[in-house]
Amino acid sequence: MKVFTKIIAALALAWVALGLGTVQAKSDFERLSELGTIQIGLKNAVGGFGYKDPTTGYYVGMEADLARLIAEELGLSPEFTTVTHSNRLEMVAMGNLDLVIATCTVTEERKQRFDFSIPYFTDMVGVMVRKSSQIRKLSDLKDQTVGVGRNTNTPYALLSELKKQGLIAELPDEKSFDPQNWEGFLRFKLYDYYETLRDDLFAGKNVDAFCGDYSVLESNRKSTLMVLSETFDEQPFAVVARKGSDLIPRINVMLKRWLEDGTIKGLLMQYGLD
Repeated sequence: MKVFTKIIAALALAWVALGLGTVQAKSDFERLSELGTIQIGLKNAVGGFGYKDPTTGYYVGMEADLARLIAEELGLSPEFTTVTHSNRLEMVAMGNLDLVIATCTVTEERKQRFDFSIPYFTDMVGVMVRKSSQIRKLSDLKDQTVGVGRNTNTPYALLSELKKQGLIAELPDEKSFDPQNWEGFLRFKLYDYYETLRDDLFAGKNVDAFCGDYSVLESNRKSTLMVLSETFDEQPFAVVARKGSDLIPRINVMLKRWLEDGTIKGLLMQYGLD
């Protein structure tokens, strides 16, 4: 019996050593290729990047077209889901989306949890105010309430610029920074939807300014609103996937080619983003 037991144990070890005792997990590309579809998150109200026609349900914009190009090269049919700045990354983390292409900025903190492609566009952070206000430069934001998107890096970017200009003495710790509770030169109010923030600013309630990516500000600007001339902190937009996804290396090959052959430049020009 002991000899038989030893033989069984030896066979089990050999089985594992040969990789026969475990089931190899499929890569994202293999899994999606079997399904034939890919789930992609897009913005639905950012002019030039992602806009969903309320009548047809069709997504229009540079990022929407880019998503279709990526899906086509992967040999997959894209299925789009509307995301916001506050939920886009968590939808990837929860496995609800395979990719997000939604004006998402690459940051060191985000790279700890997600994989990013090479950037396909670089934006800047800006501030929008009412024309009737007295705010014409960043120093005029003293004691004002600035609206920002929840789960965005723009509040810290604004504070960093204020520090560069000598308007605040110290920056808070970035990892523990909570804009909702920050008190100092100005106050922050967090919003889940840019449209709500824009409407509050337009109506002159709750906020005195709207801080965000310049492209977002421009897509939300109304006749009585203006974007300050000061812009700061480059914001590289990239495709997002879960950590360890084999989709990003494939997408990087595509983006590199499209950046070199003018495809992406053409999309930017088509939607007035160049």
